[in-house]
Amino acid sequence: VFKLGGQIFITLMKMLVVPVVFVSLVCGVCNLDDARKLGRVGLKSVILFLATTALAITLAILVADLFGIGTGSNLGLNVAVNTDKIPSLIDTLVNIFPNNPFAAMVQANMLQIIVFAILLGTAMTLLNSKVPHTVTLFNELNLIVTRLATMVIHATPYGVFCLLATLFAKEGYGVVGHLFSYFMTVLFVLLTFVFVANGILLKVFARLNPYIFFKKMYSAQMFAFSTASSNVSIPIVLETVEFKLGVKNSVASF
Repeated sequence: VFKLGGQIFITLMKMLVVPVVFVSLVCGVCNLDDARKLGRVGLKSVILFLATTALAITLAILVADLFGIGTGSNLGLNVAVNTDKIPSLIDTLVNIFPNNPFAAMVQANMLQIIVFAILLGTAMTLLNSKVPHTVTLFNELNLIVTRLATMVIHATPYGVFCLLATLFAKEGYGVVGHLFSYFMTVLFVLLTFVFVANGILLKVFARLNPYIFFKKMYSAQMFAFSTASSNVSIPIVLETVEFKLGVKNSVASF
């Protein structure tokens, strides 16, 4: 029963990802009103993403080296990497652009969906007054998708309970004991990055009290932690930043 409840919950959350990302991103780009704003928001987003990723990786490597994580471990893994199948940089960049946007949605290829949504939203922004009904349609679709996400999100406590109950019924507490030191190290690095690094960024760049931010983001963070999925967490994160933190829809959606 728990497995059934957990699987249904995860499936429903996955169901939301593509429509939420696509519709909200199209609306976000449209609501910027000016295509030049898209470039500024996009550039800031890319720089912030690369900087925080580099910081997180550096912190993880330093701590792992300091505590000797993985030294002498044998988890029975035998992974062979075929480097011939790794795509080149050019192929990787080309594959970001969808040759069939509908296929990208069916396959949940998020990068291709994001690119198509940005291009579609930009085209609608440039046409502006010539397609008011289409802009209105997407804004109404955004309301519908948000309401649908809210309906599923209300089931979160029960879904997470079912997932955790299934995990411990299947694996037992022993699996936690074997990985305890690794688990605690990962938890320490994650908490350090989230509260210290992000707290400084919030204070310096957003002029926002980190305590207020984390207090209002608590539900979204607990959901992401319990499901271990950034994609599945998108609907509740969007709802939180827009309605609890007061971020503009155009920025939140982007």
